[in-house]
Amino acid sequence: MELEQAVKSKKIKLGAALLIGALILIIVFAAGVFVGLEKAKFSYRWGENYFRNFAGGPRGGPGQFFPDRNYFNPHGSDGQIIKIEATTIIIKDETGTEKNIIVAADTAIRKDRIDLKLDDLKINDNIVVIGSPDDKGQIQAKLIRVIPSPLP
Repeated sequence: MELEQAVKSKKIKLGAALLIGALILIIVFAAGVFVGLEKAKFSYRWGENYFRNFAGGPRGGPGQFFPDRNYFNPHGSDGQIIKIEATTIIIKDETGTEKNIIVAADTAIRKDRIDLKLDDLKINDNIVVIGSPDDKGQIQAKLIRVIPSPLP
């Protein structure tokens, strides 16, 4: 009987609610830290592998390339195709940054409602890529969408 009364008491209910609230806050904070670290790791790896990926490197100090933003999106990009190799596409985005896109066998390539193959892509095509970062600062493409050229 005493256990039932203790469980029904307002102090126990308040303590349990506070504990649950604190746990939720800790989980949300940990998720934010995890996402921030993943973005920072991708940006760092991209910079570390710049010479290998693009055969040239940044000149100047930190912030030389991206003075107006701290990180770029590791899970996707958009730009114009400048080179197509076996399973790699190199695109140039609007800021002039070149990015390596790795195309796997299960990568979906679409233009409008039409499914395409890697061989259907051409230099100067504009694409949007969604994927996930790898340890070499490249994007492993899950979806590539060919988009119309922008108007002049």
